[in-house]
Amino acid sequence: MSSAEFMSFAQVIDALRRKHGWQLADQIGQGGFAQVYRELIEGVPRAVKIPFAPLALAGEHKQRELQALEVARRVAGHPRLVGLIHYELLGGYLVTVWEWADGGSLADLLQRYRQDGQQGIPLKDLLRYMLEAAEGIDYLNRKQGIYHRDIKPENLLLLHGHVKVADLGLAKIAGASTASHTGAGTWGYLPPEALAGQLHPSCDLYALAASYIRLRTGRLPFGDQLVKAIERQKRCEPILDGMTAAERPLVLEALAADPAKRFPDGAVAWVRAVDQALKGPSIRDRSETLLITGIDSMSSVHSVSFSPDGRQVLTGSWDNTARLWDAATGRELRRFEGHTSAVTSVCFSPDGRQVLTGSGDGTARLLDGGLGREICAFYVLKDGGWLTFTPQAFVYDGRRSTRTVLLKRLWVVDKTTGQRRPFTEADFERFHRPELVARALARQ
Repeated sequence: MSSAEFMSFAQVIDALRRKHGWQLADQIGQGGFAQVYRELIEGVPRAVKIPFAPLALAGEHKQRELQALEVARRVAGHPRLVGLIHYELLGGYLVTVWEWADGGSLADLLQRYRQDGQQGIPLKDLLRYMLEAAEGIDYLNRKQGIYHRDIKPENLLLLHGHVKVADLGLAKIAGASTASHTGAGTWGYLPPEALAGQLHPSCDLYALAASYIRLRTGRLPFGDQLVKAIERQKRCEPILDGMTAAERPLVLEALAADPAKRFPDGAVAWVRAVDQALKGPSIRDRSETLLITGIDSMSSVHSVSFSPDGRQVLTGSWDNTARLWDAATGRELRRFEGHTSAVTSVCFSPDGRQVLTGSGDGTARLLDGGLGREICAFYVLKDGGWLTFTPQAFVYDGRRSTRTVLLKRLWVVDKTTGQRRPFTEADFERFHRPELVARALARQ
């Protein structure tokens, strides 16, 4: 495509509106190279990224860029990566559509803490965010052979309170990227060898450590003056004011100017090493241990399950409750109540966002793991019938005997006063809404 055939940025916007029916009116961000819009696509919020300039690459390099995007779309299901939904070349412009992150970036979160007078993001939260980002980085680097090349706080996004690594459009397949570097990325986060046109497998760990400094201290890792910052990088002299003596050696190791001297075991291992250094000596170093003997008031645990990411544990107990625990700290996070008999079975949904509990009371309950609210309840009747309820509607097996049970046992509760009244035939027609049940489940 010759330069004469390229569209202008405004023409691309108009073409996308005509082609897809998008509004492209809600601008949510603008960087040096692209504009991002929040767009409702098939009823789901998405981030549409449109570059300011066409993709001015030769055929081979353009194919490599598209290949990298195809890889990005392939890894979209990972819980720590912002998913690429769609991409297309339009008038020479590479338009990408990404999963929408509702919580902004860690850079945005840092700014809010700074406005409240704090140095940076509180350490407990920051270490969790860094570990989640590290999980995405290690998956890219070690499982897929991909290097992101632009890890920074602005590209670490929050979705439902958890970090996802964003902007995989710069990512490169290992065999195509470690030999040379085109200059994309952000100074202060790119390692020195990248500034010289070379990449090393530790480039994303380097950028994660630099991001940690900024989010921990509120300062740019090597200062805000470009020339001085580059010199500091070459001497491995980051600005560590506000950091403890325990964490500094690990930060310096990750930011070593010589790639061969950097922390060797990956991003997750590095974050865990920082966490352990901040906690002090291991509990194994203590000369005494604890022993617990029988406690008569303990409730039997019938079922246990780990969350898909291994960070939480779900238990079902004889006391009619299910409980969510932090696997790292042992703390109880949430208690799910509502069953009238022992909870004998528990499990997580594949994405870890919902929990399902089964009980001797003849019900299974689907619950939002984060909010604790009940999404729906599944009832199994002794005669083989079944019912499924949400707070607003129900669906049943259509049997006369099940309908009779509903008319005898169901109540209608006034949300304002809390008063209840018997369920009637008129209520049956109002609340028997299978489509609302299906819609409630589809939103999860």
